[in-house]
Amino acid sequence: VQDPVATAQRLEDRLVTEEDADVVIALTPVGVDSAEEIANATDAVDVVVSGDTAEVQAPERVGGAVVTQPDSGAESLAEIDLTVTDGEVTAAEGTLVETDPEAARDEAWASYIDEIRAEYGFDTVLTRTDVPLDAGGPHYDRETAMGNALATGVLEYTDADVAVTNAGGIRGGATYGPNVTAGDVRATLSFG
Repeated sequence: VQDPVATAQRLEDRLVTEEDADVVIALTPVGVDSAEEIANATDAVDVVVSGDTAEVQAPERVGGAVVTQPDSGAESLAEIDLTVTDGEVTAAEGTLVETDPEAARDEAWASYIDEIRAEYGFDTVLTRTDVPLDAGGPHYDRETAMGNALATGVLEYTDADVAVTNAGGIRGGATYGPNVTAGDVRATLSFG
């Protein structure tokens, strides 16, 4: 893993000089503090959208960029309006918009997504659980049923004496069960 500030500086230079970009938006899963460091240490980055922590920050100007971090699990989205004049961002404003879990699915996107889910068997039920498996939010300070299930799976698969799992590697942002599908497993264990 490379330093996010140095990486942003290197990439902003390439985007502006080699790619002739007018607007640079950095998607940085590093948390608000590091996102603000990126905003303060870069010249051409216009927006820094962060994630990967439980923090939430409405869009606000930090240094020369707008920094934001919406809620995890797509509970909100950042809406940012940029005014670009002669290849420069001259104004920026934004807000967090709460999503509506009851909103109707867009049929064009639903069809596309459903085909991919079917191709990879994501709706296939792999197992059942009587215990809710919570993978939502960071649980670095306590044991969870999801962490126990994953460590037990590794233990049994490898026939090891001990297994430990990294809480930061448990993704998905939901509570799973009673049916656990292949899609649930992929969402929860998104790393190779």
